[in-house]
Amino acid sequence: MKFSSIISSLAALTTVLAAPRHVTRTPPADFVYAHGGEFKVNNTPLKVAGANAYWMFLASSSLFTLNEDADIFSAFSQYKATGVDVVRIWAFREVLWQNGVATPSQGALSRFGVILDAAQQHGMKVVMTLTNNWSVDFPANSSKPSGFYSNSFGGIDTYVQQIRPGASHDTFYTDPTIIAAYKAMYPLYQKYLSFVIPAFKSHPALFSWELANDPRCQGAIGTNTTSTCNTATITTWVKGIAAYVKNLDSNHLLGAGDSGFFCTQPTCPKINGASPARRSTDLKKRWEIAGPAYNGHFGVDTLDICNDENIDICSVQAFPSFNNFGQSATDTAPGTTREAINSIVDFVNFHHSEGPKSVLATPYPILETARLEPHPYAPLFIRSKPIAFFAFGLTDKAQAGQLNNFDSTNIGSAPGVPVATEWEELCAFQTIAHTFNSINAYFLWQQTIVGLSSKTGSIISGGASSKRQTNIGSSPNDGLQVSQGTPAYQQAINNNHAITG
Repeated sequence: MKFSSIISSLAALTTVLAAPRHVTRTPPADFVYAHGGEFKVNNTPLKVAGANAYWMFLASSSLFTLNEDADIFSAFSQYKATGVDVVRIWAFREVLWQNGVATPSQGALSRFGVILDAAQQHGMKVVMTLTNNWSVDFPANSSKPSGFYSNSFGGIDTYVQQIRPGASHDTFYTDPTIIAAYKAMYPLYQKYLSFVIPAFKSHPALFSWELANDPRCQGAIGTNTTSTCNTATITTWVKGIAAYVKNLDSNHLLGAGDSGFFCTQPTCPKINGASPARRSTDLKKRWEIAGPAYNGHFGVDTLDICNDENIDICSVQAFPSFNNFGQSATDTAPGTTREAINSIVDFVNFHHSEGPKSVLATPYPILETARLEPHPYAPLFIRSKPIAFFAFGLTDKAQAGQLNNFDSTNIGSAPGVPVATEWEELCAFQTIAHTFNSINAYFLWQQTIVGLSSKTGSIISGGASSKRQTNIGSSPNDGLQVSQGTPAYQQAINNNHAITG
């Protein structure tokens, strides 16, 4: 599941780095492409303000959620009014499983067409995410219908348990039959990627494809991970699937969808040549950071992934209520809200540092001044490709009861989960705004969409589901939503407009 620029002061290191083998393509008119570390459309640089709407894609299908096509158009109209120009959706529940065989739903697939057409009508675009790391069974203790939470749509573990019942979560990345079922080459299965991607390869409202939401070695609680899964496992999977997707659609951008975790240890395997420069013992020690967001703990090496020739977008996500982004081996939990947000700022700045400097100059004193040295093998990696901050979500006290942890089936504020006060939430969004001078794309996790038609049994069932969600027919609130009428919401809207100008 929850900022960026580049190093210009490390030219001396470039001779020891593998040059990014990025494939330059000439896109059709009105299609977004990446060039020189920027998004562009029709040869014009593009800054993106986005929002996540995982709940949107099942509209008017037989599989729950929204009830009318008009709801989709209404949602895009509301997003547009708040400065959002790209919406990120889940694009995988249309696969129906029976006895280990997947059958894509043509009716549900048509919903993607409605969404893309609605986006185009509003001058907007859509990121389509092709599977999800967090796919636990829908929580038994929830009163909400399936589809209310982002981890109740299936995904990686659905493939594993349907095809290899009882296997570990990371089997998805290595098992030839599962990989074939996900893409194309196996005759006993309907082929997901070869079904959905060609259908929309010519649609100008498609911003990009995304291989998975937050792929990691670890899955949700209740799933297992083998001891052999490491950064090479996921990078190798990305390499194979990315090449396949680009073969299906060379018109659109492609991202891996990872959370931007690093692997700075000297033992980290490198598949795409993003090996660090080791010029001295001092430099070596400086960058062997022990924290789980930096040492390969999650099986993700974002630099190596983004160095793949078929990956166009380098991705980051940040959910300070769930993950620890600290740099010490003793940092095992997010800590207080202030500590959690501080660590997020350090983490994001680590992606795009231009050298030792203060990155925060804000009248809101929630955060300490952060200082970072430039990473020794970031320059070429980021210089040629844009970075998208695809999700930022923070839980506040009014919404804590709605929270459904991505790594758990529990609902409600779990012990150790930072829950922000209204003031802290406002300060967090104010502080994030100070990273926008060099960011390519920034996406809220969610913001409230209202006035949707409600129907018993759908995720838009009417009525208030938290103190702040008072509008009948509001979009589902998973505890990470920025709700209308709050100072943080207004700051988030200001952020959107600041990005897009």
